[in-house]
Amino acid sequence: MQADNTQFFTVLAPVPLTEPFSWDRLSEIVGAGKTELLGREPAAQTQYVESMRGLKGTWKSVDDFILVKHFGWTQRNAASTYPSPNCGAATAPTAVWEAHRPPEYDESTFVRLSDNDYPYWVEDGIRHHVLWSGRHLSEVEVDAELGRALGPGHDVMWFENKGDRKSIKRLHHVQVFSRRKLC
Repeated sequence: MQADNTQFFTVLAPVPLTEPFSWDRLSEIVGAGKTELLGREPAAQTQYVESMRGLKGTWKSVDDFILVKHFGWTQRNAASTYPSPNCGAATAPTAVWEAHRPPEYDESTFVRLSDNDYPYWVEDGIRHHVLWSGRHLSEVEVDAELGRALGPGHDVMWFENKGDRKSIKRLHHVQVFSRRKLC
């Protein structure tokens, strides 16, 4: 049975966006903890919604897709048959992909920084990443991982979505913005 991924179809910004976020505006929003004000460019939001619908039709859950793409798990067919309401005969198998944990995976040491596939609308020169981890990281650990991954030549800010803003609840991750340091 497929997980219900309808929470992915909501527009993230409370008001329509008309321009990308500057570094200063991002800093204000993240600093004030008002990350619900962030959102994607309208065309990117449409692409995001369409992609989530596609994932819902082909993956057991969005979490499974993320585990394969970013955590390096293997992909396997989770085909199954379900009893038919007509006399108990089995229906045709459903082809749905699921993630399979490789034996060498160690959640205590797994950390990966990747570009956000569907970034918030930010000005040129600002990058939106996601820091994925197999376990919850402290603020000190997040800062250390970002320093290691991005190096000293970057300004960095990050936050963790909370509650209903966290579209992928099972997997630990934080939203990261970076830019090359200005002189």
